Amino acid sequence: MRGFWLTMESVIACIIIASFLIFLARYSAMGTHEYDASSVAYDVLKSLDDRGVLREYALKGDYSGLNSQIDISGYSHVVNICGTGGDCDGPSPDSTNIWAGSYFISGRGIYNPMEVRLYLWKR
Repeated sequence: MRGFWLTMESVIACIIIASFLIFLARYSAMGTHEYDASSVAYDVLKSLDDRGVLREYALKGDYSGLNSQIDISGYSHVVNICGTGGDCDGPSPDSTNIWAGSYFISGRGIYNPMEVRLYLWKR
């Protein structure tokens, strides 16, 4: 009879430990998701390129016109257009905790690669 109670005690202990571990796994998984604004920035630039807007503004070097095409609720943003040498035109972001999304395009008819950077920060 004593062996039966030892077995029951160990089964109950295993159930309690398993329940505790499952609770911790669910709790830690819920609290670790951060909003990834970098992927949002990339998606915004990709949608502008799909509409044919991004390439035109980038080739003209019109970062202010490109900046006016972007509206992301809850975030301020700045657009920079960078050439192959790393030289960028456009204002610098004036905040901390900044996310950046980059999108590379080539020229129209000639090889002229450019990088369009979209910086996002919370308002």
